[in-house]
Amino acid sequence: MTRKFYWQKGLTLAEVLVATAIVLFMIGAIATLVSTAFSVSRREREQNTTTEEARRVLDRVSDELRGAQNIDWNRNGRIDDYYRNEYWLLSGDQYEMEFYVFDDRLGETVKVRYFLEDTYLKRQVTRLGGSSSGCEQEPGPGQMTLPPTVVASGIRNLEQDLADGVVGNEPNKKVFCYLPDEGSLGGCCLRMPIDLPPTVKRIRINFMVDADTQQEPSEAVVRTAISPRGGMIDWPLDGSTPACRDCVDNDGDGQVDTDGSATGLPGEAVGCSNAEDQEETEIGYECDDNEDNDNDLLIDFRANGSGDPQCLVSTSPEEDGTACSDYLDNDGDGKIDFGTQPDNDPGCDSELDISELGTTDCDDGIDNDTDGRVDFGTAPNKDPGCDQPSDDNERGTLACDNGVDDDTDEGIDYPGDAQCSSVEDDSEL
Repeated sequence: MTRKFYWQKGLTLAEVLVATAIVLFMIGAIATLVSTAFSVSRREREQNTTTEEARRVLDRVSDELRGAQNIDWNRNGRIDDYYRNEYWLLSGDQYEMEFYVFDDRLGETVKVRYFLEDTYLKRQVTRLGGSSSGCEQEPGPGQMTLPPTVVASGIRNLEQDLADGVVGNEPNKKVFCYLPDEGSLGGCCLRMPIDLPPTVKRIRINFMVDADTQQEPSEAVVRTAISPRGGMIDWPLDGSTPACRDCVDNDGDGQVDTDGSATGLPGEAVGCSNAEDQEETEIGYECDDNEDNDNDLLIDFRANGSGDPQCLVSTSPEEDGTACSDYLDNDGDGKIDFGTQPDNDPGCDSELDISELGTTDCDDGIDNDTDGRVDFGTAPNKDPGCDQPSDDNERGTLACDNGVDDDTDEGIDYPGDAQCSSVEDDSEL
């Protein structure tokens, strides 16, 4: 009988089952690793694709913004940016902006609006049409707003902002940030929505990109900043309609043309002498001449309240009409006009105040202690008991001005005490 060694023996059923289980487990583990690797690789590819698409869109938006154009609607050779929508930027918020630019595909100047809707960045074009003649909505007949198109997806700025619970407080989550200078990427954003587009000189764009927020890799950020060149074109391109018959309130004073009845507004009081006038402004009326005559950075009467507060109507002949904005010390207290500087008069609550007098005893124009002297100031009749306009008592520290009967003769101060020759006396004896 031949003897078999242990390595020559066959495997038992139990050993076969165990070996099979081990092999199957190893195959499953390897398959899981391979599947996970492919899944991660797929998500990375998706994120990379989304990020690269966002970069291309960012480049496209940047190119458009650099070519943004001012439009000289009334063809007067300047940009009347405060009231006629002639500045390149029409409106701006953290998730939306609108501006004028030449569209190469359409071959014309258009309004372009970019806005974020959910996680999609969209672009919408408004064709401006022909001339602005007639009482049509500016810029005139033929204006057409085209349907918006999606230009980028996976933009998570708004989604992240809403997740934080407070929309708009995080600067890095704003898609659009408007800067007052042409510096670098940094700087503080102007308050939004933008009230005065001409204050914007540079726009920072910031995309938070994530193809799938539930999976790795995490979001990527792409950003840039652009300073538009802001060239100027005339409009309408096919001829000019005079400002005094275009049915537009060109100077923002709430009056239109020689007869504004077609618009529901009154006609120009002084700006239009006839329907062929090219401007609705009028030289000789400082509140209707489109000039900053009093150098306060505010111009003329504006129906929306953005003009010079000294102009109560467009026919006011001067822009510097009140005591609190005339550069004069009207009450003799050494302080001038309304403002926040130390030399501004505390009696002025606004530029519209017609008096620099305040409410305190030393600034109210009244001789409150009946000593013949009035308020704080440097003039001879000013009260020595007042150290500054904000003092609320004209009594001083000298014996003849302190409100006390120092010599107990029942006469108090000047002129009540016969021993006091003036409020400057320091003895009632």
